Amino acid sequence: MNPSDPSASPPVYSGGSSPLPAPAGNGNVLLGLVGGLVGAFLGAALWAAIAYFTNYKLGLIAIVVGLAAGFGVRLLGKGRTALFSVVGAVCALLGCVVGDCLTIIALGSKVANVSLLDMMQRLPFSALVDILKEAFDVKDILFYGIAAYEGWRFAVNQE
Repeated sequence: MNPSDPSASPPVYSGGSSPLPAPAGNGNVLLGLVGGLVGAFLGAALWAAIAYFTNYKLGLIAIVVGLAAGFGVRLLGKGRTALFSVVGAVCALLGCVVGDCLTIIALGSKVANVSLLDMMQRLPFSALVDILKEAFDVKDILFYGIAAYEGWRFAVNQE
């Protein structure tokens, strides 16, 4: 087809997905969510491991959880809209909560001298929630907020 010929018509495509690249801004939100959840969980596991080996809950690691969640959304979602940023922020916050839970379980298992799996089985969910409420303080709000911002910021492709 000659682009300078006004009588030429564009080729007809009959079925399947479009052979043309998706317009900028489109991505796959579901894949972004999966990436964000995987990144958040990996960050949460890292947070618990650091707590286990140092015997200290480092709130600063929440920022790493936010980065991991945001990059997971970016890597798999490949989106450019604010929806991807929201997914990144929510995954980051969820990862922070999971990280706090895993940290409580990890430190509790060390104190009780039982395996992580034993502690997960022994610790009732209601007790875990009570411990989270009791241990939550202003620093957690600060680090959760920064993590959510990092998840928001790094979830969107800037290219």
